[in-house]
Amino acid sequence: MSRTRTSAKLEQLIEEAEKDNRCIVGATPQDAARLRRAVSAGKLISPFPRLYVKESSWTNLNLRERSLYICKGLQRLHPNWVFAGLSAALVHGLPVTYSMLTPVCVATSYKAHERNQKGIIRITVEKDEPTTVNGLKVTSLERTVFDCLRILDFPHGLAVADSALRKAGKTRDWLVTQMEGMPRNCKGYSHALATALWADPRAESGGRVHCARSHAAVGL
Repeated sequence: MSRTRTSAKLEQLIEEAEKDNRCIVGATPQDAARLRRAVSAGKLISPFPRLYVKESSWTNLNLRERSLYICKGLQRLHPNWVFAGLSAALVHGLPVTYSMLTPVCVATSYKAHERNQKGIIRITVEKDEPTTVNGLKVTSLERTVFDCLRILDFPHGLAVADSALRKAGKTRDWLVTQMEGMPRNCKGYSHALATALWADPRAESGGRVHCARSHAAVGL
């Protein structure tokens, strides 16, 4: 392929990715090699294995946008992947601490036995009906909340729970019921359920979180 055609193909890959607000991926071995050469030439950077982006574009993104760029790029590489945990929470629009968005979290099953890889962590998710949000496959809202609550500390988990109730238009009782129905053998199950008991869709202030945390400290 001539240098002109190679350059045109590279520009096409860049244009398509920027239009979709995602990282650039090489769908073919030839495209992947082309992208690696562009990194070596200083035309692109690779913020994540097998994903690429123009440095100027990357610099202008905040942490939330960067994480979404990566997730969208990974979805192009792995159409069957379902994002889970904090990665799914980001896609659902729940308030998550951006510093905790790496590694990317992907759902797996007991039967899959897939290993974690660089930048990716897998959590076992069974009997959940995934949904698609803004083109990304993610665990259901209730399962996403559960996986967040069981690993986040109380104030951060409570913020996720409150936000989820507002998005779903549901009550605390609904959330508690959902948490009670989650697998009890999951690490952090009790913590997730305890946090859900304090959820309130009307609450948006940090003051309430601080007050609830104080009460929780003496026995939730």
